Amino acid sequence: MSVYIRPGSDTYSYDFRIDGLRYSGDTGTSDRAEAKSYEQMMKDNVVVKTTLCRSMLRRARRTPTFNPDRPVGHVYMIRSGYFVKIGYSADPMERMRMVAVATPDTCELVFCVRGDMKLEKRLHKEFSASHYRGEWFFLCGKLKHFLDEAAKPENEDTLLPKLQRRGSANSHIRTNQTGQTITATT
Repeated sequence: MSVYIRPGSDTYSYDFRIDGLRYSGDTGTSDRAEAKSYEQMMKDNVVVKTTLCRSMLRRARRTPTFNPDRPVGHVYMIRSGYFVKIGYSADPMERMRMVAVATPDTCELVFCVRGDMKLEKRLHKEFSASHYRGEWFFLCGKLKHFLDEAAKPENEDTLLPKLQRRGSANSHIRTNQTGQTITATT
């Protein structure tokens, strides 16, 4: 539903549903354009804070330091151009290098959290509106909002766990088209 003026009110109200939950309230303005803008802002805030997204951010905060020598499964998100690959691997950095060879754009490991294939499938379902093909998703909508939220300073450790790799305690990993790793220490 779009914005509307309730009987007996001078200001617009909003009313919408996302993931089966209803959100409604007063926009505090009598200008329709401002009311629509307010409604869109409310929708954006709700999309970012869906249950699975919140639980992923909490889980990522609890994820211990990633050690590639320890065989543990991780759910990862690799960004390549306007696409994001959501997958599962024991070694996400090695997987990223393999993906980088097959994609024309630079790849970047943008999210990584300890998890299993069930979690990977839940993420595929959560972001299905942005699905492109296989494990690839368009970087838009709920997925874009999720990664933007994870990238905020208060969630800095969520974006990518601290990597212990070749003496670097905190690295940001990128891989170019030929599979060469570009590591920028922060």
